[in-house]
Amino acid sequence: MQQAIALVRRIHELGVTLVIVEHIMEVIMTLAQRVLVFNQGHVIAHGKPREIVANEAVIEAYLGRGHRRRREAP
Repeated sequence: MQQAIALVRRIHELGVTLVIVEHIMEVIMTLAQRVLVFNQGHVIAHGKPREIVANEAVIEAYLGRGHRRRREAP
């Protein structure tokens, strides 16, 4: 995976804009400047990677409501 990330970075440094469809958050957090999240064909969030991973709609859509309850527990 690290080799693929390095390759994408080199391509981007050449001035090429890339659109990446990816579910592995390590890749997204490492490479993306902006993220667009779809759920069932609809955009549910967009913004910087750090905003996206904290977005409640994204958490619910991809991790489920049970995950939200665990995050809120002390």
